[in-house]
Amino acid sequence: MRYMTTKILLLVVVLVLTLSCNEQQKNEGKIITTTITPLKFIVESITEDDYSVNIIVPQGASPETYEMTARQVINIENSEFVFSLNLLDFEKGLSKRIKNNNLTTYVDLSSGIELMSGKCTLHDHADDEDAAHGVDPHIWTSISNLKTISKSVYDAIIAKYPDSLKYTNNYNILIDSLDQADSLIRNKLAKSDVKHFLIYHPALGYYAKEYGLTQIALENEGKEPNVKEMTQVIDMANELNLNKILYQKEFRKDVVVSATKDMNGECCEINILGGNIINDIVKITDIIVNE
Repeated sequence: MRYMTTKILLLVVVLVLTLSCNEQQKNEGKIITTTITPLKFIVESITEDDYSVNIIVPQGASPETYEMTARQVINIENSEFVFSLNLLDFEKGLSKRIKNNNLTTYVDLSSGIELMSGKCTLHDHADDEDAAHGVDPHIWTSISNLKTISKSVYDAIIAKYPDSLKYTNNYNILIDSLDQADSLIRNKLAKSDVKHFLIYHPALGYYAKEYGLTQIALENEGKEPNVKEMTQVIDMANELNLNKILYQKEFRKDVVVSATKDMNGECCEINILGGNIINDIVKITDIIVNE
């Protein structure tokens, strides 16, 4: 009897392990490619762990200067979905790479979003009539834009899996989280008298527009400010009583400090490419309102 019980237990263990391995192999075979980490957060919020989600731009790298590796090209071609901002230089060739691949769905996440012009020369949008003055690609720094992006991700996935209640439920939870963050940010800003903020690289234009703030950037067309420009910024900062200079995690602090050495301001690191973009935007707000 004890022998039979042990044998049954062993069979159960083998069955569980087999099913687990099969499920793992299935998930490993289902790939979604996103271009930046905040998009992975959106995708995984909806799909949970149903897919292996690849990110083209690794942590610490700049999306504006990144070049894809051969391995990443293979992952793109083997992906069920490719979610792209379609605004960064390296993204522009993604749709062409999978044009003849009927198994991959390419989704342009800038669709439905009102794009802002940008002065950084790395932001030119070759297929857009605004290419002469460039387009600001940082659309994911706005909560309302994140809602549009989330809707585009959800629509693409649910079109393929229309009966998935899990994806629909997760999408609704994600939208609720974004709405709560938006309400929290508006309350924080309403309690403060802040109307302007200083930033090294102009990455928060969409955030500033959404909340009625003015972004004052030190960089000009991707270059450090010259003496005249720096003097103007210093004068403006003193007039507006601004003593914080925001800079992205991807920038070296010593470079930012060097560029702002004549300002008596505190350099504050922000992260717009982290693993939870909702929390990151709230944290940026806390820095701006001095919380």
